[in-house]
Amino acid sequence: MEKQPGIRRDAKPDFLENESLRITLWDRGLIVFSTVLFVIMLALVLLQVVTRYITSYVGISFPWTEEIASYLLTITTFLGGAIAIARKEHVTITTLVEQFPWRLRWVLDTLSHFFILYFVILCIRGSRVMMLRTWRSPVGAITTLKVGHLYLATLIGMVIMLTYAVRWIIKKLGQAPKVWSR
Repeated sequence: MEKQPGIRRDAKPDFLENESLRITLWDRGLIVFSTVLFVIMLALVLLQVVTRYITSYVGISFPWTEEIASYLLTITTFLGGAIAIARKEHVTITTLVEQFPWRLRWVLDTLSHFFILYFVILCIRGSRVMMLRTWRSPVGAITTLKVGHLYLATLIGMVIMLTYAVRWIIKKLGQAPKVWSR
């Protein structure tokens, strides 16, 4: 391999810069849906605060708003986690890794996606077990909602995370020939 003047031998190649997945209609729909759920949650929390303030004067209260808001928080957390994986915005500390050569960084990044996949598979198994065990268990004030329904929401969020983790792994493995041919 002949050295070219002005180009660092260890410079990160263009195909690894600003790495992202192709955005699909599903991705946009997921973002819109989770945003709508978040706005509803925010409105319910604001309604609860206002009614607590008014309760001291009028006696109006909506106790169900807190419960629904906490369920929406659970759902939006897992949908947001899926979006974070899709955008590669999950929490990472890269201070040490950035000091390594770019090929080793690529290997570590690819391994991290396999670890994410493994963790998500474990969570899917656990969510499924808990959903089946608690499917008929009531949750508090809203008797029609069951604990199993919340675990179902967790399971759905984890399955969406699984699809993004698999997409990242396919993308990373597709880069392998380019990475190792340079």
